[in-house]
Amino acid sequence: MRSMTIVSLLLLSLTLGAQDLPDAATITRQVQDAAKQRKSIEYVREITGEVTLDGKAVTEVNATGRRIPVQSSIGKNASVGPYARLRPGASLGDGARVGNFVEIKAATLEPGVKVNHLSYIGDAHVGSNANIGAGTITCNYDGFGKHKTEIGQGAFIGTNSSLVAPVKIGSRAYIGSGSVITRDVPEDALALERSEQTNREGGAKRYREMKTRGKPPKAG
Repeated sequence: MRSMTIVSLLLLSLTLGAQDLPDAATITRQVQDAAKQRKSIEYVREITGEVTLDGKAVTEVNATGRRIPVQSSIGKNASVGPYARLRPGASLGDGARVGNFVEIKAATLEPGVKVNHLSYIGDAHVGSNANIGAGTITCNYDGFGKHKTEIGQGAFIGTNSSLVAPVKIGSRAYIGSGSVITRDVPEDALALERSEQTNREGGAKRYREMKTRGKPPKAG
């Protein structure tokens, strides 16, 4: 969609940015009234430049009025969705990409950052052109307080990685897939944290025989 166009979803229309909004009770009432009349309601905020909004991206409001619009900003040539969620404090730089089933909360993504799949980035700052692999989680909450994750520019975070905050990933660092990172990683370093793989020849066959011993074979 083009800059400043209206994003229609669930009888609502929103654009994003930093303008003042009515209080939550007023928003709820207005959304409920709009839903009853099958009309759109518009809170004009800020979208800059060529921005792509796919599917059910961006909005937190639904037709029942149980949620309110997010307080987020999206830069030029950014892409969001489908099925992405931007929570309060999400800031996407120019050309940033937030893909399917990604949630961003209280986090800044500098220009060119890619978070394409199935990730949670919360209480974080991600430097320009960093790549966040599928399944990456910033573990920001320890049960008592929120902690920040800092990822440097050009860093590569492998799939299914957990970054346990507070933690800093240096610029151009590389995090191996499946790692649980609990200590700072210097610039240009390679960090890998996982148990050593062991292959037991014939182990699968022995396991099947053990589990099926004395049992009739399954039909089909």
